[in-house]
Amino acid sequence: MDVTAPAAAPPSPVQAADPATGETPAQRLARLGEENKDNFPKLRELAGIILDTTGAYSDDQKLEAWQTQFRMSVTLQFAGAGQEDRDLLNKIAKSDTYQQINAVRHQHMNAMMAAVKEADATGQSREAITGRKSLELYDSLSATDQKRMFASINAPDMTGATPYGSVDGWRTQMMSWAGLFAPIGDKLDLSADAKKVVGDLAAPASKPYAPGAKASLIA
Repeated sequence: MDVTAPAAAPPSPVQAADPATGETPAQRLARLGEENKDNFPKLRELAGIILDTTGAYSDDQKLEAWQTQFRMSVTLQFAGAGQEDRDLLNKIAKSDTYQQINAVRHQHMNAMMAAVKEADATGQSREAITGRKSLELYDSLSATDQKRMFASINAPDMTGATPYGSVDGWRTQMMSWAGLFAPIGDKLDLSADAKKVVGDLAAPASKPYAPGAKASLIA
């Protein structure tokens, strides 16, 4: 009886080597872990701030630490982390700081969805309504929640680039969308970044800022 040996099973996709580099995922992680080894002490330092429950750090300090670790994470500076450091990243992702940022992010998202519906129902420009509503929401928040909202809007991509150079740049963009500008005699305070943006904008043709409106004139 001729018994033919079964063909060898193909390698698992998890273990298959990358055709371009010849590395298996395990080899790649080991290499990245070695390349990023100097970043893991920074992760532990940031985690110590974000996860602190003693009151040693303010909400603003925790937010700043969270933004730093998020930027390092999305730019793969923690790739190849060992189990202990991966556990820290998981704890950070479930931290009170992240939950607070996420709550403000959802508040902003809901406001933008409502703005789009309002624009569609009234025939107004989506851009104008969302710009105005973004500023109204931002100006209604506490100083720390304003920072949380901007952190969610200005999240970096995998290259580390962010949509806006500063909160001033974002406010200027929203004011442009909404057609808001300072009436004659009113002062419009702009940072250097914001002035660069304003310098590229055509004079707004829509109505001026209405007295009593929530949108701030400080860009």
